[in-house]
Amino acid sequence: MTLKLNGSSSGSVSIDAPASTTGGADVTLKLPVADGSASQLLKTDGSGNLGWGTGGKIVDIKQAFKTDYFTSSSTSYVDIPGLTITHTLADSSNKLLLTFHVVMGAAWWNASVTFIQLLKDSTAIAVPTQSGLDSGLTGTSMACNYSNNANNSSVNVSLITASYLYTPGDTSSHTYKLQGKVSGGAYNFRVNGVEGYSTYGATSTLTLMEVAG
Repeated sequence: MTLKLNGSSSGSVSIDAPASTTGGADVTLKLPVADGSASQLLKTDGSGNLGWGTGGKIVDIKQAFKTDYFTSSSTSYVDIPGLTITHTLADSSNKLLLTFHVVMGAAWWNASVTFIQLLKDSTAIAVPTQSGLDSGLTGTSMACNYSNNANNSSVNVSLITASYLYTPGDTSSHTYKLQGKVSGGAYNFRVNGVEGYSTYGATSTLTLMEVAG
């Protein structure tokens, strides 16, 4: 069966049903209640309800770069300036792939452990945790343990990196950021620098990629 719609002045558009449906079932498709936004596509929820969705797999990409030096001796989490991204999902079913690379440095006498955590607004997002470094961990921190060389005469630089696939589940604006702390003692964690070398061209990044659901 063909449904034919004639243009107001000339031409026509036709919609054809398939010769048969799966199992001979009657299929009902319900159109959306409003126009979609530019570049959106018509999609189904699998139950016959049609709606507008974002086309393609990668919807948006944002990245924060930090090239300056930051240090803190806080044993409670503090924001790492510059590694912050504010984002609003185009569709509540979309996901975010959040990836960070943070260059951390410490002096050779720094026997503490440095922790990094990723947050949405004020809530920590689960990031893989290295076990055995801090009994107080709740599974929302990425830990890096600095090590010394044999003669205790070096400075150490580590790259803390992780990726996390996250579904905010809404289209509200949220801020994603990184925080850091040290496990204890009078020691600092340092971003993009080490003791005595606060400027050596290092870059830390936070990347957000929105993926169509």
